[in-house]
Amino acid sequence: MGAAERAPVVRELEIAARPETVWGFLVDADKAARWWGVTVEIDPRVGGLLRVLVTSGRTALGELLEVDPPRRLVYTWGWEPTGDPVVDQVPPGSSTVELDLVPSAGGTLLRMVHSGLPTVEQEEAHAMGWLHYLGRLAVAAAGGDPGPDPWRRSE
Repeated sequence: MGAAERAPVVRELEIAARPETVWGFLVDADKAARWWGVTVEIDPRVGGLLRVLVTSGRTALGELLEVDPPRRLVYTWGWEPTGDPVVDQVPPGSSTVELDLVPSAGGTLLRMVHSGLPTVEQEEAHAMGWLHYLGRLAVAAAGGDPGPDPWRRSE
């Protein structure tokens, strides 16, 4: 089964904050860096760059495809080459992340769909990664401190 035919990674979670607040944690580089990565660069417009140094030596790169504040954000996703054949299976632009923010009684229902991953192993690794980082997003957007990222490797 090719990447286009694979089932996407889907995550849904309730965040105790309004969609406008959650949106800020997705498109403001300083806020995004509180929950996701060592450094975050984002130009929140269609065609804008997304670059996240997630952990030492692992940099995600994408291009924003859809920007509909505070409802929907879509971008391409992949990893800058590392020389690691596992990481390099998902080059920049090879997969797509869709984030939908829906108002709910508790604040916001975030629905994330990551499609286009090439293998079951990549699906499993990215599913675990999104579970980790979206949990940190939920804490930060609700006004909490997710603390230091335990996945960060020292330089």
